[in-house]
Amino acid sequence: MKRFGLLTLCMVMICSVIYAKKVVKQRSTFSAEKILTRFGTEDSIILMEKAFAVEKNDAVKLGYAQKLAAYYKEKKDFAKESAWLGQIYHLKKSPNNVDLFNWAYSCFNVNDFSNADSAFCLYERKYPDQTYGYYWAAKTSAAIDTSMSLGLAIPHYQKFIEVGIKDTANKTTRKWLITAYSYMAAYQVNKFKNYTEASGLYEKLLALDPSNKDAAKYKEIVDKHITK
Repeated sequence: MKRFGLLTLCMVMICSVIYAKKVVKQRSTFSAEKILTRFGTEDSIILMEKAFAVEKNDAVKLGYAQKLAAYYKEKKDFAKESAWLGQIYHLKKSPNNVDLFNWAYSCFNVNDFSNADSAFCLYERKYPDQTYGYYWAAKTSAAIDTSMSLGLAIPHYQKFIEVGIKDTANKTTRKWLITAYSYMAAYQVNKFKNYTEASGLYEKLLALDPSNKDAAKYKEIVDKHITK
């Protein structure tokens, strides 16, 4: 029985590869949509993944990637969704900031911090006037440098503050600025025992959020060290 089962599995795999090649040869007929219509969803996904691997036309590959990303998102398989979002970004002739952010954030969301770092740093370079790249590059670096020993997040937070401080009326930007000031103050204390610098950062935080009890408490603590 085991031998028969293995033989059957091999035949299914061989047939699926042959059919995938047929799909590629007849891509004008077998679009991603038509594959989904003609076959059951699970079979369609297998066929599209195999067809994607041998397809040469980027436009057709993009269609497969978009359907596959949507499928894995619905299935809550976010690691596979992230991989296909990356393919979408690289296959598009003119990907935009949303395409890049979706891929970068999906990497962050599944703890793929290496790819998240690369993608968010690319966002910083391509869209230097936007806060998203700097903030999420900082969050990614903080996730990599959990002890703050390397200070990887600091340059990103500094650049984020430089851009974000121009738009403090935006609630999200204000929230992110508070996070940035808090992180940088903690870094100054933990890494350098620089209580004066930390106090100044907490002061800026409190200017944005005067009712922030944690910031007020920590500022009081660091101020005591300054007066010693």
